[in-house]
Amino acid sequence: MTALSESLRAVNATLEVLSKALQGELYGDSWLPHIKRLIGASKSQGSSPQGCFDFGVSITSLYGGMGSFNDTSYSKATEDLKAGLYDAARDLLRAAWAAKGEPTVQVDRSDVLRVGDSVRLIQGEIIFMRSNGELTPAPKSPLTYRIMEVCPLDIDGMPVYSIQADSHCRVARHNALTKT
Repeated sequence: MTALSESLRAVNATLEVLSKALQGELYGDSWLPHIKRLIGASKSQGSSPQGCFDFGVSITSLYGGMGSFNDTSYSKATEDLKAGLYDAARDLLRAAWAAKGEPTVQVDRSDVLRVGDSVRLIQGEIIFMRSNGELTPAPKSPLTYRIMEVCPLDIDGMPVYSIQADSHCRVARHNALTKT
């Protein structure tokens, strides 16, 4: 079984369990049609790398922004399933990205930054990659940031961090940071 098919299987299994869990939840009926639509889309989209990538983007688009799926509170078990679906969709995006032949990154474990490290932005380096592959370069910044959290890998395998300088918070890819 390939990484892509394993990732797709994990997403589909999580969608099925989440669908059942939402049926017993207050406000579950708000998101249940979206989850059922995704279940139907999964069965019709096939298993091509581009189809899996588009499917992963459609799942992650439910998360983020006001009024999104992650803004509705459910029981701990359902919250765990929500988080599990997002993680599984990100894994699917990474597997589909690689299967499409897009460039991937391997950063040596010893080079990964740690919580508490001080860093600065490297102007012009890619600081953020949207799920659709759109790139955002790092701006010029005089700030020194601190690594607050090591986040899951980006879709191309690049380590990602949550960084903060005073009240300035953002997410940044490994390649856009230099340790101070």
